[in-house]
Amino acid sequence: EQLPPLEGFRVLERIGRGGAAQVYLAKSPAGRLVAIKVLSDGDLDDDDGALAREAKMCVRLNHPAIVQLRTILETGGVSALVFEYVPGVALGRVLRLCASRGVRLPDAAAWHIVERVLSALAYAHAQTDSDHRPAPIVHRDVTPANVLVDWAGEVKLGDFGLAKLVGNDGSTKLGMVKGTLGCMAPEQARGEPATERVDVYAAGLLAWRLATGRAPFSKFRGDDLEMLRAMRNPRLRPLSALRPDLPAPVLDATATALAVDPAARTITAEAFARVLREHFDLAAGKKVLVDLL
Repeated sequence: EQLPPLEGFRVLERIGRGGAAQVYLAKSPAGRLVAIKVLSDGDLDDDDGALAREAKMCVRLNHPAIVQLRTILETGGVSALVFEYVPGVALGRVLRLCASRGVRLPDAAAWHIVERVLSALAYAHAQTDSDHRPAPIVHRDVTPANVLVDWAGEVKLGDFGLAKLVGNDGSTKLGMVKGTLGCMAPEQARGEPATERVDVYAAGLLAWRLATGRAPFSKFRGDDLEMLRAMRNPRLRPLSALRPDLPAPVLDATATALAVDPAARTITAEAFARVLREHFDLAAGKKVLVDLL
């Protein structure tokens, strides 16, 4: 499968596909492996500005735990974003393998992953505009599929395709649900405006999942409507009941991140990450992750 020529880039194979876009492994003119994201077949010209919006977000995000945008291409009727290629595997695939074997990730590796995701979110949430006023970027789609783990144990959050600037309501209308089933905050599932707190909730869900080895809302899998209803009024068992062996501050941070009422979700991504750094040896966790891979 080949795309039209992209200024010397040579497409090798498709490595990802979502509802709105496809991702290809390619070689740059300099011979470097890159990941090229284009809209799905038949919609390559980006008429609604989806890729342009994503590029606007990504160009501002320079962080080791975020997949880096290399360049933006507009050629031959094709709009494309060129990202760094992360040689590794999506966390979603790792979790499916764990589930098939009835095991969960070791705690050391799990909390290393969660801390890196939180660090990426904290950086995005701390963005400012040209006048140094707060202009947070909200990811809105923090899922295992969008967390990449490379063979060296580095963790990177990718796919800012649903990201938005807080206060910029041009891409989401009230009542429109945007996100991934099973990974959304209650207010997001209700189609309410998204703030940084939806990302904190999603990170809390990720922490809950990795700590328990269970996928939240899994009993509703196969019935999208029921899952959406469950996410709007979640009744997850507290992590303190399932993993009372974990440090109390970690249990408290996770519980606050998973508060159903966004007003009660007072912990920030940075504060959550700080708790993990204080209670886990994350360097050791990275090594455990490398050994697993």
